[in-house]
Amino acid sequence: MVHILHLDSSPRGDRSISRTLTREFISAWKQIHPSDTVTYRDIGRYPVPPIDESWIAASFSSPDQITPELATALNISDELIDELLAAELYV
Repeated sequence: MVHILHLDSSPRGDRSISRTLTREFISAWKQIHPSDTVTYRDIGRYPVPPIDESWIAASFSSPDQITPELATALNISDELIDELLAAELYV
């Protein structure tokens, strides 16, 4: 079983050729490999927030110094890294 990370980045929505191609690829792949799993992330519609001062402070803090606010700053990057590391195929 393969885990796929499907990333769309075009801001063009339904007019995007790359979105159409990746959607068709995933559909065809799933027909051939129905047990494979897919994580989908649309960074065109939901951009990754920039690294800011809170994220930097949280990244360089020891675990016992991380406040709930600092932990929130790290959550999205931790989630994105986990998705990247879990995937074996990137589309």
